[in-house]
Amino acid sequence: MSRPSSIREAVKIRYGEQTRNGKLTVTPEEGVTYSGNGRVEIAGAGPYTVTMADSGTATREFIEIKSSCTVTLEQLNIYPNAQKVPAIDIDEGLEKVTLKLEGRNILKGAELAAAIDNHGTPLEITGSGSLDATAGSGSAAIGGSCYVYSVPVGKNITISGGDLTLRSNGDGTCLGAGAASSASTGVQIIWSFPVEM
Repeated sequence: MSRPSSIREAVKIRYGEQTRNGKLTVTPEEGVTYSGNGRVEIAGAGPYTVTMADSGTATREFIEIKSSCTVTLEQLNIYPNAQKVPAIDIDEGLEKVTLKLEGRNILKGAELAAAIDNHGTPLEITGSGSLDATAGSGSAAIGGSCYVYSVPVGKNITISGGDLTLRSNGDGTCLGAGAASSASTGVQIIWSFPVEM
């Protein structure tokens, strides 16, 4: 028997947490935004830790750091597939960003992008883990991206810890400025252990 059209059942709608298919997780959650295009934005005081559900296969997500903070990278494997997208993109004009390495981390810049682009913001890389960073075409593994013309990229980089392997992509550099940038300045490596040449 059908119900009379005059009788309407109540409709209940419940809103839960937004589901996401990304592998990257940032803790704590304050100041962190996950976007549908794969962008993971960090914009709080921190300190933050970024972990990955399965580092055996690279994620197409990427990290944008928009505040002065310390971010621990723990077992990440990031390789964006969109052109001109660094694996980690740091805003210009911040006071300082520190990346602390834990475990094995692999970062690759997309075409025309650095693996880590600091846009001239003072960047320190430290920690006891490792980093394998590969530049996209015309870019630096750490420093400047090829497509960036208007900001003082490829400068203010300090490496004070970690086991780093930096790879260029033929027409790029390992550390410093990208192809479209001016000469690198303020790049220093602080060795706290014996070095064999």
